[in-house]
This record gives sequence, C-alpha cells and structure tokens, in this order.
Amino acid sequence: MDISDFDLFDVDSEGNLSSSIVQNPKVIPKSEPFSSNGILESGNTKSRENGDGVVTMDIDGVEEDYVVKEIDVLFNSSLDDVKTELSLLEFPLRPRWRPYNLDERCRNVRVEHNGGIFEIDLSIDMDCPTYDRQGESFLASKYLLLSAQKGPPLTSYAVGIRKGNQFHLHLNLLSAIMKFKPSFKYLKSTRMPNWDVSEPSLETPNTENWISFKFHPANDNKLSNTYRQKMLVVANRVIPFQMTSHDYMDSVFPRSSRNKRVSLCSLKEMLLSKSLEERFRFLFMQEPFLYRFATLKHFAPKCSTDDVLKLISHHAYLVQGLWVSRSSLLFEEHNQVIARDYCLYLFHKSTLISNDILKSVRIVKFDVLKKLISPFARERYSLEDWKFKEPTDKDFIKNYQHVVEDQINVWSSQEKVLRNALSSKVYQVPSVSNARMTAVSSPGNIDHYSEPRNVGSKSIEMILRKHNVCSLMTISQKIQEMVISQNVLEKRETKSLELIVSPNQLNILKDAINQVAIKIHNVYVLKSLGNQSLDPFRDLIVDIFCRKEPNAVVTKSEIGLAVKDAPNKRQITTTTFNEVMKELCVTHDGGRSWTLKSGDPKPE
Repeated sequence: MDISDFDLFDVDSEGNLSSSIVQNPKVIPKSEPFSSNGILESGNTKSRENGDGVVTMDIDGVEEDYVVKEIDVLFNSSLDDVKTELSLLEFPLRPRWRPYNLDERCRNVRVEHNGGIFEIDLSIDMDCPTYDRQGESFLASKYLLLSAQKGPPLTSYAVGIRKGNQFHLHLNLLSAIMKFKPSFKYLKSTRMPNWDVSEPSLETPNTENWISFKFHPANDNKLSNTYRQKMLVVANRVIPFQMTSHDYMDSVFPRSSRNKRVSLCSLKEMLLSKSLEERFRFLFMQEPFLYRFATLKHFAPKCSTDDVLKLISHHAYLVQGLWVSRSSLLFEEHNQVIARDYCLYLFHKSTLISNDILKSVRIVKFDVLKKLISPFARERYSLEDWKFKEPTDKDFIKNYQHVVEDQINVWSSQEKVLRNALSSKVYQVPSVSNARMTAVSSPGNIDHYSEPRNVGSKSIEMILRKHNVCSLMTISQKIQEMVISQNVLEKRETKSLELIVSPNQLNILKDAINQVAIKIHNVYVLKSLGNQSLDPFRDLIVDIFCRKEPNAVVTKSEIGLAVKDAPNKRQITTTTFNEVMKELCVTHDGGRSWTLKSGDPKPE
C-alpha cells in the first residue's frame, strides 16, 4: 500500500496531533508463483532454512498450494514522534463508489480532547441533482457534520505500506479506529429556534476542550513524502522468532477455523494406512453418511475407478447421484433398517417427501424416523415435507450411467422387499384412545381390525381404479354405496366395511387407504397401477404434484424437465403421456398445462 493512499491531517500551531487515514486502498496485483522451492508439502508442519538464511515452513494442507511470494515484515513501533498518532477513519454508510470527496468538501476538522470526539464539517453539495432548493429554508447551516467517538486504545491493529517493488512490508500500529456517521444538526430544530447559523462551525458551546486542525489533501506531495519516510522502518533490526511453527500457524489462522482442514488431513493420513475396504467401511459409518463420488475417490488416489465403485456399492446406496450409507451398516434393529431404507428409496425417486408419506411408515415412531433421516434430509416446517440435503450429482449420473442403471435395478428389487416388510406389520388401534401404536403380529398380540383393514383396502383399490383420484369423503361415500348395494359383497365383508366407515373408526379407514394409495395434499391416488409401461411416468407426475402447493398448475415444460432429470430416463410415448394425464389431471390451455383432479367425481 503506497502512502498516497492516505489522507493526512496535520496539527496547526496550537496543537500537536497528526492523523492519517486509509482512503480507497489499492489492490496489489498477485505475483507470479516461484518456479522452484515453492511447493507446500503435505504432512506435519516443518520449518527449514533456504540458502539465503530465510526460514520457510511446510504447512500441512492442500498439496496443490504453493508459495506465491515471500515478503519481509518490518515493524515500526512509532512515527519518530511521540505526539503523532496514526488513526483509521471509516465511513460505513457510504459505498466506495460514492465517497464524501474530502479533498473538495472538507472545511473544518476538530477534536474534543477529553471526550475523544472527532468532527468534520463538509460543505453541502448544492449542485447535486438530488439537492432540494425549495427546502433550503429548513437548513440551519450550509455544512454537513460528520462525527465519531474515539474508541479504546488498540494493540493488535496496524497499517502496512510498501515502498515501490521492494519485498518489504512496513507495519505501523494504529492508535484508534473511528467510524464517522452524519449528524443532522444542519437541519433546523423546533427545540433550537435561536440557533446561530452564521457560524460555519457547528461546535458545541464549550469550545475550550476543542482543538482545530488544518486539513491537507491527499495530493499534498510534500507532506505525503514526509509521512512516507516516517512510516518506513530505517533500522533493520531482526526480532528473534521464538514461536514454534504450530504456535505461529495458530496465531495467524485461529484453530477454530482450521479444525476442519486439520481433521480432514489427519483422517486421510489415517485411512490411507488401511485397506481399501476398511477405508470405505469406516467412512460410511461416520456422519453425514452421504458422500459425492469425487470425495470418496480422494481417499483412494491409487485405486482404479472400477475397484472404488465396486467396494462403495457394498456399503452404500446411490441416491440422487450421491452415495448414502446402507442402514444395515449403521443399525442392528430390523425395524429401523427397514424404515430408513424405505426413506432412502423414496429420496431415490424424488428429492422431496411429504410428512404424510413419512407418517405412513409406522414400524417405528415418527420421532425416531425423523432422527434416522435427519443426517441426509432437512425438514421444511412451512411446507410440511422433507428435502434431501445435497443437490443431485448430475455429473456422476451423466458419467457413470451403467452404475446408475445397476442401482436402479437394486432399488427395484429392494422396493418389493421393503413394501412386503412394511405390510407384514400389524397395527393395534386402542378403542379408548385415538393414539396409534405399532406391534408385530403374534399369537399373544391379536389385532381385531386387521380383517376390516384388509377388506377396506381391497374395496378402496377398486374405487380408485374406477375413479382415479378421490378425496377422503368420496372414498367413504363410495364404500357406503357398496355396503348398501350388498350384491357384490359377502355378509362378512359388509360388516367390515360398515366398521371402517363408522364415524369413530376414521383411523382404520385411513390405515386401509394408506395400504394402497398415496396422499397428494387432500386427495388420494393408487400407489401403482401394476403397469410397467405407465407406472414410471405416473410416479414422476405424482412426485411433481406432491412437491407443489395445492391446486397448483403444472406446465408441459416442467414435466419435460422432470423427465430429463429423472435417474431412470425412459422414452415417454404419446400414449403413455395421454393415459397418465387423463387419469390424474384436468387439462387446460389446449393441452399445455394441467391441474390435479379435485377428488370429487361427477355423479354417474
């Protein structure tokens, strides 16, 4: 930083204080890196001495970091004058591109010695296009006052300057930092009707403690050269360096900001001493339990990509292009493994899962389920859903399509296992309370509502296959119509349906619906049609409406983007598109936008 970057205040004949402030510091261009002796080595911090007797350090960290330039630091304890102080004046309310232009507008400078108040009078810019000439009658003065309070003495702040292209940085201690803000005394106040506006200065009535200064502009070369020399260290006295390398690094970069980097370096060093399988097993057992492939490859620098992918797939699932730890690696309880894997399967299909869908997983308590997925998902309370924490790794999906296809097949087989495991659980509903408890079916724990629930789910599936989209009220009405007709039902089935549509057994009806249907806001649709040509695209449309607000409009472009970003990219035929949209949606704008059906079918 050159001394010309400072605005200087010099004391007049009645005072002995001189101040310098930084004004619009220049950016020093980055030098070219040294071609030799400049690479930082990984490992512990070491100090060494080069041929010139200069001590350099090797800092553990990123291997690709290198020394740009070495600069000697010289410390100037004073400006060769005990009565001269160096202060930094800041103007936080003005952006750099809109300065106060002190050189042109500064009229008076003064300091209240006892209170440490610093004031500057600036002339008001009447040529400014925003100046209101009709409001001149409200001005108490033609000067704008900037004031600041001198803070406590500083001990750890300094201003550095360089002389020409020399590799020397001269540090000069600051005595104070003052933040200047405008005062509005230039406006008339009803509380001071007799304010004397003839005086250009707006000093307080007690002027005995105020010291006036003479302002010197920044282009005063004579004064600039004088203070330039004062701020440069003349005597080259070497200060003994008594700190260790670690202590020096901790003083420059506090440990709190280096913990993550140091821990990663030490972790990598420890893992590289283990076998490849032990490395990945250890990593996937540590939070956050999900990693990008580029990060995992960093821990196996000498291994082939195929070997890394093969081992990763043994310990993790691919979810949105990222690798997430398998639940069996982290938990021993079977219910927690099934519940967490099912949530991973849902996130594999979409980055968003509604609370209603999660609450349908009842083999563990909802609070337990939230703890299981919180490391890789974030709850959005206002939207009542959960979002996958990391953005989709599209680069991995693009570059390793064969791995993505393999993982899609893994999830397809896992889906059947997970759904069977979830449906094999039987839920006990106490008759006294509406609270729902989970219990595994056993001879000593009989669920009296299993048959009504199973009969109800079959009937609900028939209703949804016929009407496609139904609200809870519509489903209840259609079941009541089936009970009244009785021509297609056995007597036992009729009693079961009468039970689940009774007003005090709403929970059983909802359980029956959740076995075969997905809730989209306030309506239900079948989980699957059992049609391999329609279900993938149908699942995508269901996910889109689940992510949107109720009564939202979906455009053709949104559907196109969703198809493009889907992990399982398939060609969508016109027939498939039309059948799915006709089943779930109402068409608008001649087939350019759609809304979800209301769930209230028209009477036949």
